[in-house]
Amino acid sequence: MRAARTAFLVLATVLIAAGTAPAADDGGGRSVFARGAGERALGLGGAYGAVTGGAQSLFWNPAGLARVKRISFEASHTNLIGLGFHEQYGAVAVPSWRLGTFAFAVRRFGVDGIEGRDDRGAITDDNLSDAESELSVGYARTLGEAWSFGAAVKFQQHELAGNSGSGLGLDLGLVVRPLVAAGRTSDLARGFRLGATFRNLIEPEITLADDPVPDPTSVRLGTALELTVGRHMDILAAVDLERTRDLDARVHAGFEAVLMDILALRVGSHDGTLAAGGGVRWRQVGIDYAFEDNPLSSVHRFGIGLVFGPTSAERRQASLDQAESDLQNRLARVMADENRRRTDTMVRAISNEIAAGDDTEALRGVNALRVLAPSHPRTDELEAGAYFVRGRNAETDDDLTGAMVAYQNSLRLQPGDADVQGDLARVRGESQRRAQRSLSLAAHYDRGMDHYAAGDLDSARVAFAGIVRLEPNDDDARAMLGHVENAIRTRNETEAARLQAEQAVARARDAARRNVTPPTAAAASAPSNTPAPVRPTFAALSANRQREIADLYRRGVDAAEAGRRDDAVAYWEMVWSAAPDYQRVTEHLKQEYLARGLDAFSAGRLDEAIEVWESALRVAPGDERTQGYLARAYEHKTRIREIRSGDR
Repeated sequence: MRAARTAFLVLATVLIAAGTAPAADDGGGRSVFARGAGERALGLGGAYGAVTGGAQSLFWNPAGLARVKRISFEASHTNLIGLGFHEQYGAVAVPSWRLGTFAFAVRRFGVDGIEGRDDRGAITDDNLSDAESELSVGYARTLGEAWSFGAAVKFQQHELAGNSGSGLGLDLGLVVRPLVAAGRTSDLARGFRLGATFRNLIEPEITLADDPVPDPTSVRLGTALELTVGRHMDILAAVDLERTRDLDARVHAGFEAVLMDILALRVGSHDGTLAAGGGVRWRQVGIDYAFEDNPLSSVHRFGIGLVFGPTSAERRQASLDQAESDLQNRLARVMADENRRRTDTMVRAISNEIAAGDDTEALRGVNALRVLAPSHPRTDELEAGAYFVRGRNAETDDDLTGAMVAYQNSLRLQPGDADVQGDLARVRGESQRRAQRSLSLAAHYDRGMDHYAAGDLDSARVAFAGIVRLEPNDDDARAMLGHVENAIRTRNETEAARLQAEQAVARARDAARRNVTPPTAAAASAPSNTPAPVRPTFAALSANRQREIADLYRRGVDAAEAGRRDDAVAYWEMVWSAAPDYQRVTEHLKQEYLARGLDAFSAGRLDEAIEVWESALRVAPGDERTQGYLARAYEHKTRIREIRSGDR
């Protein structure tokens, strides 16, 4: 804060000194437009060479246009010192976050009621007029946080007593934040600016009668300091030094205080001439007033300003959001297309395996299909067909118990299949005949099968265990008891797998809630007194680091659009580790990890798929689709053992 006070005192001292400086007489050697326009700038005594913002920057330093945030329109009409003198101007600045800021302005200065006289002094015309007009087109843009450049092309025209002439001019401007350029990021660094304006580098030369009259080149060097004081006041102090060819140097100084972003009070010195003013802002409308204590007569100026539309930052963010949304939609479409291709291929493979009588591979494929597409309309049909084939294969191997279990599973999925019902009744009857069970044991056996079909494994185990105790030689009942116990083990393992998946989700959610990097499963199970590292945010990074992150992110986007998914993941992982809140890096990473996991899973690499989906859960702990994939994959591991056992 000491540096801020020092800089402000230096500017205030120069301002006071400038207020006592004598006015230099330009002897009519400058254009009427050299004085500039805009009530805010004139209320600051013309000290506007390093002040940025507003369409009026076009008149003082076109580089200041680069900091215009919203579309800005300004207009003013002023009657000057009586006697028919008047001045008007209108200016508009349109910022574009991609291209920079474009501006257009029209100014006119005129005098009416001039008397025309002949060589003897006789009045020949009592209502001649003198009018000077200027059309300006400007452009400015920033280069990083520190530098702004601008240029303006002007067309000037002068009409006097029936004579007219015109000429073209060129202005160039520069505004720099020197402390920001040196790497500082404080409010003082951002508020301290230096400006340079080169007016009429190309001089407009206007010929009315015989000799051309140029509008001479001038150089303006300015400095400004803008700070926030307390919670509701901003202050600005500015000093300019202006030097016009063949004329004395002029000093301009001004001070402004803005209260609650509504009321502005200004005082300044235009090379010794007092200036003052104020302004009121309410939402999108502003009204400004400027006072100048000219030697001939005081001048009062009023102007109106409008700002509208979103800011450049909002436009940029909207454009980025749209680009991100388009990219996300493209990636989602690619992923959906790939998933449809996987499921279609898998459905065809399962159908072929059923037709070939390979029940084990068909059931394994069905289980994988339930992971990839749990709502696929043909899943139940295919699984029922696979169990039907398993039943037929078991009958061929004379495994009546395995056949009954398979037919029961098929009917569970397709209850109305008459062929399966008939096969199940036939196999049950054959089992009864071979075991020669009594009516009581036969009824007990049927109840056990019904319990098994209904999923009541505990009751089924009790039923078959009771038969085995009474008839130790009943091989079918003993085999069914083994099937039931195997199903109970699978159920318990499936529950353990579900809990394991839920724990992984809980770890990821807890890490997200505490804004830390989620631990791996191994790290989560190991005791540690070292806290997990807190994840950074993009806003907390330095400007250089933010640019690096943005560049890495863009490279990831380019790689993804080019189909180089490994490169995209590598870039986005670097971005996510440094700033997980940047743009949609979390969503993009999640989508890529989901796609990778699906590729691994469809290729039969189950452990790899689980590891990749845990990575997706790490970056997006609350994603329900990832949680569903992971939970079903854990359950799939236990189902694989059940399928491989053959259920028979």
